[in-house]
Amino acid sequence: MKKIILLLIFSVFFINCNSDRVYDKKGNEIIDTFNNVPVYLHQGKNTRHKASDGYNYGLEWQCVEFVKRYYYDHLNHKMPNTFGHAKNFYIRGLKDGQKNAARNLTQYSNKSKSQPRVMI
Repeated sequence: MKKIILLLIFSVFFINCNSDRVYDKKGNEIIDTFNNVPVYLHQGKNTRHKASDGYNYGLEWQCVEFVKRYYYDHLNHKMPNTFGHAKNFYIRGLKDGQKNAARNLTQYSNKSKSQPRVMI
């Protein structure tokens, strides 16, 4: 079974200030892409964003929305519980490498002895 890693740190959000901005059909500003998943500029919207099948990505275009959209669109992974802030993704008391059932992800601690690998 393919392990999907719960890593909420994406260091791919470097904005090239000299590049032209790109807008999608809805007028949202795309500031970067990672594995063909667009990264949008969060402009303080509180609009819920959902996939065409109703899966909840979160509020446009917050960081946690990108994480859920990335897992769904690129890794084909649906989280059972899609609600909550990024801090809600980590469950205290789970041991390193245990399953986080709410997210259907393996949870790793800092300095993990399980040595998770990043899936790109």
